[in-house]
Parts: sequence; structure tokens; C-alpha cells
Amino acid sequence: MLLPSRRLLLVRPSAAALAFLSAACGAPASAPEPHAASPLPADSSPHAPVSEDTSSPIPAPKTRSPLPVPTDRQSSPVPTDSQATPVPTDSQTSPVPAASPPPADAQARWWCACYSRVGPTPATACRKAEADCKGLERKARGAGSSAIVPRSLTHVCREIVAEHPGDLLGGREQWKPSDRPGAWVSFGACLLPGPPDAGAGDGEPTEELPSILGRERLGELKIGLPAAELPRLLGDRGRRGPAQLSEATGSYVQQWSWPDKGLELTLEAADKRGPYALAAIRAFAPCALRTARGIGLGDSYKSVETAYLADRDPEEEQDELSFVAGSVYSGVIFTFDAERGKVSEIFFGAAAE
Repeated sequence: MLLPSRRLLLVRPSAAALAFLSAACGAPASAPEPHAASPLPADSSPHAPVSEDTSSPIPAPKTRSPLPVPTDRQSSPVPTDSQATPVPTDSQTSPVPAASPPPADAQARWWCACYSRVGPTPATACRKAEADCKGLERKARGAGSSAIVPRSLTHVCREIVAEHPGDLLGGREQWKPSDRPGAWVSFGACLLPGPPDAGAGDGEPTEELPSILGRERLGELKIGLPAAELPRLLGDRGRRGPAQLSEATGSYVQQWSWPDKGLELTLEAADKRGPYALAAIRAFAPCALRTARGIGLGDSYKSVETAYLADRDPEEEQDELSFVAGSVYSGVIFTFDAERGKVSEIFFGAAAE
């Protein structure tokens, strides 16, 4: 007895159905094995027998290609360490500017003149103001002053340009600041170049002003007093040193002192045998003598300044421990105690040659 032949219908599921089944079963669809049977061709006979186990596995759905990333969202490549990051044009280093000119004070203008100080000694003075230099010039050309020798002007005021007068004239070490603000002075020689100016010292005939030493005294002691008068004024108990030749002046000097009276005197003579005359006075404690203007040991700086301000030399460097009336070459010098600010010593004469 013959059985009727069975026909198998091969149903090929769509990709959407496969995706649905894969999601429902929780497992991804696997790709078909290489040896899986191929589906029947379209023109195959429907009556051909087909094996029962020839069913093909369900093919996996096609994988979708990833969407392209927009250009503006793509990250720029990170430069390697060896690649230099370009510097914007406006951030590049600007060229170094040229050096600025020196300040005005570095090229100051000075007005300088040469004359002689009481002593005498040549001097060069420089002032920042032309008017100040002209005033000094008039004194040195004419009557002079307590510190300026009359008609001693050798070089009239002339202008120099430098940070300091010593930068052009002799070197800074030869100058010292004057008591007048912004002024400098140098002693020993005229530092201005060239010969003396013709007629610089031809001032109007005037009477030469005497040094302050000619107008001052300490008690009855005066510069120029004969040595023979000293025993009468101070007694015979003074000490006398040997006569010695002074290389600075070429004269002979001798020291006499009265320690109990606080006095030390210098006597001078052109010849070793004399006659000697008083050339310098040094008074210290317990000296009780006073100057012609009433100043003595123990007085204040203010008292000295009030009495001798008119004779104070503006070119001399002053401080709170000394006061120079006249000049160090011919004057009266008061020294003050640093603790009490009182006069501790008085000197008459030339403190410098």
C-alpha cells in the first residue's frame, strides 16, 4: 500500500520577525553555519523529496552600520609633546624698546668759579644756580668776606654739565659738600681748565676785611700776642715744650700749656731764637675764659649760632658737634659734647694748612 507523499513548505522568516524572536528569547540570533543547507532554488520541482532534518537555521539580521559622526563633533587630534603649539600673532613677544635717556639729574648743570680762601688757599666752588655763583664771584672779585680773600678771583663763573662736578673736574674724592644746599667745594688748587681769566680779580679798590681772628679774643688772649705777655696774664707755672720746625709753614713752633687753667697755646716765630707770638689757642675744662661775644665752655649750640651766625662760612661742612666761625684756615671753632650738646672746647687759629 502506497502512502501519499508529504510536502514540506519552507517558510523563510523576514528580518523583522527574526529581530522580534531574538528579543523575546533574550539571545541574539546567530549567523548561519557555513555548512547549512541552501534554500531551494526557485525553479526546483515541488515534487522533489526533501529530508525532514534539512531545515536551515534562522539567519541573523544584518548588522546596521554606525551612523557617521558629524564633522563639527569630531575631536581634534591631540598634538604630541614634540609638536609646538602655534602662538597667536598678537601674543608674540614685542621687540625690546630702546634704552630710555638718563634722568635729568644725571646731567645737571653747574656754575663754577675759582678764588682764594683765607689762609690763603685756592678753592673751586660749584653751585647749581648761576645767580649763586655770580654772588660768590662778586665777593671774590671785590671786598671778599671773613672767609674769602679780597680780589682773589682767578676764574669767573663758567658752566659745566655733569652728574657731579668731580666727574669733570679732578675726581669726586677732591670735593666735599658745602653747607649751602646743592653746592660743592674743593680746596688746594683751581680745578677749572685754562689760565686765569684776564681782569678776574680787578675789583674796585676796597679795604681788605680782617680775619675774624683779628676781631676775636679769649679773655685777654689774642692771636699775635707777644710771648712775653703770657706770664703776666697766666702766671709763671706754665709748661713749655721745645721749639720745632713746622714743615707746613716753614716757621718754628713751641707749645705752652697751663693744665690747671685748661689752656694749651701754640707760639710761632720765623727764627728758632724768637721772638715768639701767640698763633693758636685751645681752651678746655676747667677754662673759665670767654670770647669777645661772651661764649664760653658749657654754652649751648643755639647760643653759639646766635653769636656767630654772620661769620659762619657757608662753604664749610657743619654738623651738630662743631661750629666754624670764619674758616678752618683762620677762624674760631667750637666743639660740642655729644651727650649734653654744650661747648666742650674752643679753638682759635688755623686747624688746616
